[in-house]
Amino acid sequence: MTLDPRQREREDGIRRLARSIDVSEDHLLSIWRTAEETREHFRPDQVEEVARHVLWHRGDFQNGYQPGQFTTTLMVLWDRADSFNKARLAIAFPLMAHAISLGKSGGDELLKSWAGIA
Repeated sequence: MTLDPRQREREDGIRRLARSIDVSEDHLLSIWRTAEETREHFRPDQVEEVARHVLWHRGDFQNGYQPGQFTTTLMVLWDRADSFNKARLAIAFPLMAHAISLGKSGGDELLKSWAGIA
């Protein structure tokens, strides 16, 4: 992935911050990445799988895949979390965070487009 100068500057600043507060760079970077940037850090099959799990969770049983127990529990937990805990979950599960956010803000069509689901 090629970063434009603004993205590179932002990520360099995050790396410096991570070192100064002794937090993983990946954890901090995951908070500030856009949905497109996050998608580029994962394989297409991973993006599609997460999107299909979120689609299932949202009630689209035709395009979604039923997730396992852990992922189902994670999505229910996400629905119940306050803003602080959603941010904590986003650090641990950035791809899931963006898929859920896209589904809520733009609906299933935006989520399918983001994941390359026809």
